[in-house]
Amino acid sequence: MSPLQVYQQQISQGIIKSDILQNEVILGFEDLYNNIISNKKHWFFKSKKSFKGLYIYGSVGRGKTFLMDLFVSCVNQNQIRRQHFHEFMLWFHQQLRTINNKQNPIDLVIKNLANKVSVLCLDEFLVHDITDAMLLSGILRALEKYKINLITTSNVNPIDLYIGGLQRKKFLPAIDWMQNNMNIIQLDGDYDYRRTCVSSSKTWFNPINKANQEKFEQLFSQLVGSDNLDIDPININKRQLNIIKRSSDHIMFEFETLCKPVSYTHLRAHETGRNL
Repeated sequence: MSPLQVYQQQISQGIIKSDILQNEVILGFEDLYNNIISNKKHWFFKSKKSFKGLYIYGSVGRGKTFLMDLFVSCVNQNQIRRQHFHEFMLWFHQQLRTINNKQNPIDLVIKNLANKVSVLCLDEFLVHDITDAMLLSGILRALEKYKINLITTSNVNPIDLYIGGLQRKKFLPAIDWMQNNMNIIQLDGDYDYRRTCVSSSKTWFNPINKANQEKFEQLFSQLVGSDNLDIDPININKRQLNIIKRSSDHIMFEFETLCKPVSYTHLRAHETGRNL
């Protein structure tokens, strides 16, 4: 199914609420999805590829990451690369270090990437580092040249990127490129889905199957928004608890981790001097 079909289905199933601004973003994803489909090779001819870009920005908790998750789930995973912007730039610097005595190394890295994917999704697009700022204009133009569709989520309007940064004038061509080549959509408002999606959505899923697991994962994504996730165990009263994943405010456990009975001997081994 396409992103629009999946979004409408989730509304009809009561998983999410209808949202006018989110619907505009979904239409942007639908346009990009159709572009990817039309770029597929047919057995009798090779269609001409085209580039599309989508820049989604707005306040925290409005569903940017959730909608990108939805889009990613609709695309062939062999065609798409999904990364946090900071992680992508670290990878890009590593690639540049492997290239010696070559003209246009930025172009070469993106050309190699185009042999693997046709869509690049970058979460939390926010520029702080001067080196990244100086590279971005070349990266963006190379993505367009090699027809790697670009999707970004950010908390700021592209015209406000890297404000106050060193040599910001050299970054302005990157901003101009984004304004001229990307569909820029603001997803804002007072409604914070991280706080309200639990009360407005189904929170008990039965039976345990793939479809219900996907619904639960989507609900968790709505809650955490763009928070960084951790998978390390936590310690409570000197007892280590394994987790599935957690953000700064939310955590996911296996049922047995919290509810499996603990033996009396195990409890005594973790006592701190008090009698039970």
